[in-house]
Amino acid sequence: MARPKKAITEATVENIGEEIANEETSEEKKFPKEDVIRSADFSPIDRDFLSGYLEDKKYTVAEAKQALNKIKKGVVN
Repeated sequence: MARPKKAITEATVENIGEEIANEETSEEKKFPKEDVIRSADFSPIDRDFLSGYLEDKKYTVAEAKQALNKIKKGVVN
């Protein structure tokens, strides 16, 4: 017998999107600060901000982008 198909709702789609996002971020590779800063994702001025703001540890590119957004918004501790 075939299984009855479940209706896909907006809530289901949102939950799937969140699960995928969580999987992607948890599997992102972390790099040393200098390698992240050299990424093509950042402009030269962004690299200057990040080199002064980030601590000497490993980051994902997404984490560095979040830090850069904080810097640009002026929410630096």
